Amino acid sequence: MKRFSKLVCTLLSSLVIAVLLSACAQKEIELAFHTIEQAKVIQPGMRMYEAQEPDLIVVTSREEIRDLDNYVSPEGRDIIARLDFSTYLVIAAFHGMSTYDYDIRIKRVTYQGAVVKIYAEFIEPHKGQVLHPTAASPYQIIAEIGRAHV
Repeated sequence: MKRFSKLVCTLLSSLVIAVLLSACAQKEIELAFHTIEQAKVIQPGMRMYEAQEPDLIVVTSREEIRDLDNYVSPEGRDIIARLDFSTYLVIAAFHGMSTYDYDIRIKRVTYQGAVVKIYAEFIEPHKGQVLHPTAASPYQIIAEIGRAHV
């Protein structure tokens, strides 16, 4: 009987460990998104994003739209303000200040557990390309669908 009890305890412990490990090893899930705005140069009513390094601004409520600090167009801010934030998460990705020949493109957004990953392509001029000296601040704003499930 003691041996049977020990076997049951071992099996139950193994089952609990297996359940915990499977919960920890969640699959990476692809999130659907659409582009709200993508631009390289500033327009009237905008400020230049002057940092040299790439950055992200995540907007999860109407109050956080001010975090974009006029780095995106007034039209883009209006579209964002009309979104239902119980369904959408807005991500603004900035390349950093550069010339007009640079760009940024968000390719994928995934999540796994509590981690959201943004896969972006940072486009640079190719060797030998004649550069346009115009200062630019490339960015892309996306609305990710399905935030309520994250």
